[in-house]
Amino acid sequence: MAVTNQPTNKATECDLIASMKATKLWKRLLPTASSLPLIYRRAFLLQRTVATSSMAAPSPSSPSPSLVQVLQSLASNDHSNNPNQFFLLDGGTGEELFRRGVPDDRKIWSATAVVRPEYHEVLEQVHHSFLQAGAQAITTSSYGIVPGVGFEDPKERSRLLGLAGAIARQAVKCSKRLDSSSSSSPAFVLGSLGPLVESYRADLIRPHAQGVEDYQVACQALQPHVDAFLVETMSCWEESHQALEAVASMPLERRLPVMVSYSLDSKGNTRDGKLIPECIRNVLDYATQHNLQRKLP
Repeated sequence: MAVTNQPTNKATECDLIASMKATKLWKRLLPTASSLPLIYRRAFLLQRTVATSSMAAPSPSSPSPSLVQVLQSLASNDHSNNPNQFFLLDGGTGEELFRRGVPDDRKIWSATAVVRPEYHEVLEQVHHSFLQAGAQAITTSSYGIVPGVGFEDPKERSRLLGLAGAIARQAVKCSKRLDSSSSSSPAFVLGSLGPLVESYRADLIRPHAQGVEDYQVACQALQPHVDAFLVETMSCWEESHQALEAVASMPLERRLPVMVSYSLDSKGNTRDGKLIPECIRNVLDYATQHNLQRKLP
C-alpha cells in the first residue's frame, strides 16, 4: 500500500510502501485507507487501483515514470466508478522454475536457478513469461539467498544477489525489445528481501545488529538492478525493522522505495501474535522518523 503522511496534493515520493491482505484492518488503522492501493502479490493484484495502461503513454523523448510515480498516480485517481482495474505483479517464480525442469529444491527455492549457471536462461525466460502475461513488475530470485540456508559468506552472497538482480533486469530489457507495445506500460524489478533464516518463524530471526548487517549486504548488491526493495513474508515487526534499518542506512542517493509484506497466522496476526495494525503503524512511524521519504525530482 503506497502510503504517505503528506497531503495528497503535494508532490512527494514515499520510500515506504507497506502491503497487507486485509483491507478492513487498514480501514480501522487509517481513515483514508480506502483510497489507497492494496498490494496482494500472490494473487498478482493491486486491488482498488487504476491500471498503469490507463495513463497516457510516454512519448519516445519522455522518461518512463518511476514505480512510485505510477503508484502515486493510482492512489490519487478516483476509481470508484471503475473497480475492475489492476496493477499486475508476478507470481511464484520457484514453482514455475520447477515446472520447467529446474531441480525442486525446497531449501533455496528459486535461488537454484541463480546458483547454477545452466539455469540462468530458464530463469530469465520465466521472468519474461510473467511480463508477457501482463505483469508490470517481476521479483528477483533472491528470496532464498540468505544465511539461514547456507549462504553465510557475505562476498559470495553479494555476488549471487547481484546476479539475481542482473538476470531480472535483463529480462525486462529483453521484453521491451521483443514487445514494442510494452512501452505504454513500464515494467519494474522488485528486489526480494525475505527472511534471513526461515519463513514464518518469528522465534528464529537474527539478533538485531546481525540482521541489519545481512540485509545491508542484500540491499547493496541488489540496488544497481532494481526499482524497489520488496521486504516480503515478514513474520513480525522486528524482522521487518532490520530490513528497513538496512535501507535507511544507505546513502540518500542510493535509497529505493520499499514494499513491506507480512505473513499472518490463522487469526490475522503476525507470527509472534501481534496485531497487524500495530505492526503496520510501527512501519509507518519508522519511515517518518528515519526520513524514508523524499520529494520527487
